[in-house]
Amino acid sequence: SFSENVVSELKSIGITGCRIEGKESAGWKLVDAIDIIVHIFHPEKREFYDLEKMWSEPIPKEKASI
Repeated sequence: SFSENVVSELKSIGITGCRIEGKESAGWKLVDAIDIIVHIFHPEKREFYDLEKMWSEPIPKEKASI
């Protein structure tokens, strides 16, 4: 599967300890490579979650500071 290919490629460049979340899902998977997160969506799920919009919105100062 595509997610397994991503993990294999990451291992080939020395990134180990990767996990795949959502292996049973047909519409979404996530590859957790510690410092790198890869989301793999079917087009309908990608449109629904709209990650580009979520990550492009500025974070209000109150929420950004701890």
